Amino acid sequence: MLPLPLLLLAACVPENGDAPARRDLDSAIEAKAPCVEGKHDNLPEPWSSDRGNSYRVVEVPLDEGGAGLVLVTFPPEGQALWSDGAGVVVVSPPSHKPDETWQEHPQSWSRASWGIVEVIALWPGWTVQGLTSPGTAEGGGEASAAVFRAALNFAVGGLSSEGRPLEDYAEVPVCNQQVSLFSLSSGGAPLLQAVAEGASVYADRIAGVSLFEPPSIPELVVAESGAIWMDPDLDTDADDDGLTWNDARNQDLDPATCTVAGCSADYHTLTYTDALSLAPVWSGYPADLPAGLLFFDRDLDGVFSVDDHGPTDKNGDGRVGRNEDQWSRPMFAIVDDTYQLYYSSSMANAAGVLGLVPDSAAHFATPEATEAWWARRSMGPWAAEAGAAIPEAAWSLVFTEMPHGPALVERTGEWIVWDELTLGGAAPRWNFPKDIATCMAGGVFAEWVGPPPADAELVGADLHAWAVPDTINVPGVG
Repeated sequence: MLPLPLLLLAACVPENGDAPARRDLDSAIEAKAPCVEGKHDNLPEPWSSDRGNSYRVVEVPLDEGGAGLVLVTFPPEGQALWSDGAGVVVVSPPSHKPDETWQEHPQSWSRASWGIVEVIALWPGWTVQGLTSPGTAEGGGEASAAVFRAALNFAVGGLSSEGRPLEDYAEVPVCNQQVSLFSLSSGGAPLLQAVAEGASVYADRIAGVSLFEPPSIPELVVAESGAIWMDPDLDTDADDDGLTWNDARNQDLDPATCTVAGCSADYHTLTYTDALSLAPVWSGYPADLPAGLLFFDRDLDGVFSVDDHGPTDKNGDGRVGRNEDQWSRPMFAIVDDTYQLYYSSSMANAAGVLGLVPDSAAHFATPEATEAWWARRSMGPWAAEAGAAIPEAAWSLVFTEMPHGPALVERTGEWIVWDELTLGGAAPRWNFPKDIATCMAGGVFAEWVGPPPADAELVGADLHAWAVPDTINVPGVG
């Protein structure tokens, strides 16, 4: 199940309080401008996405010069929730590394039956159907933010590099007087940067922004906090706390200490080894990445051992305990033709103080370079600026029962973004209204009680109870 980013559908409410309205919604919205239908001549035939939408790859100009790529997805049978056209969502996909699966299987997040047009930013270095977005992958920094700004400009009426508007590429009439913005995971960084640095000029064009499970600080992005994919058995609650997915949390890091500036952790067992590279440990690293990595040597044997999936459960009890090694999955980039690893700023500083990394490990970014690199990719400060840029937009934080990344029931990443948006003057809410969910997906959400009330105190188990269910029983579907 995927979250619904469709905040522009605030008028998508049940007509009689029980049956959702689906198509005749025109009388429920303020039509500031008519929907427009494009000219589809002289365009190549579209491809089909895994979720049933059609799509085209479109080159768009960047503010600073040059170009980037976006993916325009649209319903192949002309579906639309409004009788006169389709709403538009500008999507910021995960940005921490290129997703090679997009080369042949690009994703779309709305179902074709919803009748939504998506404009999806393709980050520098990403390839779709043989077309590669200009630039080098850089983990959601300034170059990625520039692409998202270009995607937003194109979505609200700007022209592609070949001089055509969005409606020319979508084979349905497009209602883009207002659009919504949606990010997934680390895609929150370029979205928030783009909004903070220039979205105020589009303030009346952005109906809302939805952020799905943003890992807002480096400790969460690089899995220093522990992650669900480090859990040796997601079906077993090895620590008997009622949750099956958090048995790999890093018990040397206290989530209660985490703020926009980072977390406090016990680094007394932090050590360095040049016995292996990160490349065989995690498939996302390049095969020629030099040897050398940091890890918590909590059994004090001087050896880092990890299986191909990430767990370090040496005693086989189904969890990563205090006497077992914990590791981090640093980000990497190519700087001056040299690989650079970026751990969290706090871990890099601790390694520097302890003198762990030898001068020969040129692929380790210095603490100073690490701090500067994360300044563009830590979401908290950008969230405060983004909230101040468009405080009237409908902001929401979306989270599901089992997080896709950090193994923290406290939902630390979401809370940091929530607090910073509020500091900026926005009024974020948790999850999406049930009325929109039932309008879009009908009976799929029949058993979901909806988001928490405004006065709910969301801590610990109470926060977990208000999550969007990961799986929902659909009547008539086995």
